Amino acid sequence: MSYMNMNMNMNGNNGIMNNVFGPLSKQYCLYFYILAVIGFIIFLIFFFYLFYLMFAIGSKVHPSIYVMTVSGCISYLLFYFTYRLLYSMCAGSLR
Repeated sequence: MSYMNMNMNMNGNNGIMNNVFGPLSKQYCLYFYILAVIGFIIFLIFFFYLFYLMFAIGSKVHPSIYVMTVSGCISYLLFYFTYRLLYSMCAGSLR
């Protein structure tokens, strides 16, 4: 199939292409907002668990538990930041 034939087929189905691949409405930005809130809540859980390990249990904890907890904190902080950034871009582009 040549490029010209493919271009003509895509133009003939313009309504279908817009429905499947076109931009979504502003209400779908809420998806990114909800994921940002979930990421922040999980980050706080890891953060407070880290302090619980450090101060309540102390030296009884294996060092690898600290490493995993700090890794979880960093991962969910990046998760939160990514979805907050995506929400900001989505909301800003649809004003």
